[in-house]
Amino acid sequence: MTVDALPEHRASRVLPAVVIALFVLVGLPDVIMVAVSAGRPGHGGIDAVEVSFSPGMEEPEPWVDGRIGSPVADGAELRSAAGELMVERAGPRVTVRQAGLLVLRFRVPDAGSTLELGFRFIEPANRGRCEITVGRVASRYGVDVVRRLRLAAVKRPAGTFRHNLADHVGWFEIRFRINRAAARGGFELTLPRLVRP
Repeated sequence: MTVDALPEHRASRVLPAVVIALFVLVGLPDVIMVAVSAGRPGHGGIDAVEVSFSPGMEEPEPWVDGRIGSPVADGAELRSAAGELMVERAGPRVTVRQAGLLVLRFRVPDAGSTLELGFRFIEPANRGRCEITVGRVASRYGVDVVRRLRLAAVKRPAGTFRHNLADHVGWFEIRFRINRAAARGGFELTLPRLVRP
């Protein structure tokens, strides 16, 4: 009695091809977003950050539209008329060496992000203080203040400042009012970037 041989089992090539195609279709938008974000100048989705500085501004002034102070370009130093170093900027790092008002202005293109930047009092043992104010540029007439925060070198010598932007997009300003003690020791910050939840 002979037994007919069962037909050989052949692995299907269609199923792996379908699975790979599904992975490509599902993952393609993420790959495109990463490539687009990597190709944008700036930090974490922020197109560009304008940095400007005004020395010796002890009293707060009203929020007004337009640039405040002298611009500080990447890789540049800003010096006083007497030649004293006030601010230096190297890549994402800005160091303030004289009391005054440092203003960062930038555009947030997408909603749903958290703004994040690092700060450090270089000599934390002194009486260095910094007041941070975040504002949305509402129109050509001014800026809406959305948050204020005071930092003291002895309490928090370094850390990360975060602000949830929720559904807000468009132009923002962050102001750093740095006192003499903080500037004497040096106050350092990294330019803001956007962090997705």
